Amino acid sequence: MRKRSILALCGLGALALLKCQPIQPVVVMGRSMQPTLQPYQVVWSTRDFKKLERGDLVVFDHEGETMVKRVAGLPGDRVDQYLIAGDWMVPDYPVWNRFAAKNGYPKRTTIVPEGSVYVVGDSIEKSIDSRSYGPIKISSIGAKLLYQESESPKLPSLRLSRNLTVQRNEPAGA
Repeated sequence: MRKRSILALCGLGALALLKCQPIQPVVVMGRSMQPTLQPYQVVWSTRDFKKLERGDLVVFDHEGETMVKRVAGLPGDRVDQYLIAGDWMVPDYPVWNRFAAKNGYPKRTTIVPEGSVYVVGDSIEKSIDSRSYGPIKISSIGAKLLYQESESPKLPSLRLSRNLTVQRNEPAGA
């Protein structure tokens, strides 16, 4: 009986220690981050992050569900979307923006508010993300994924995915 108590106590201690660690495994569920991340892939995350950048992969809670998405827009960024074939798309080429505007596609613009970020899945067709529910609060982000450049390259700051371009609102004289 005493051995069981000691083992249970050790197990609880190990669990508490794991919970306190800044680096933890995350199991990816769903296909919204393909091809970067695959369903049931185990990746490492850290809760010890201070700054978010465009292209970072984050773990956050949205309406009771834990999600992994890519940060596409930071506070103050302007994200233009057009309704194309029934889906809100963020064209990644300036020529698409001009085409959509010239041909009267419905447009909506989101300015990412302070304390929030705009997140998208890498598989635009399979992802429910900020295009659907808007920017998320930075405070809802519990971890940032750790990955090597060779596994998941950081994308340039303005060309973030196949269907996403954001415009930085730079202060005058910057």
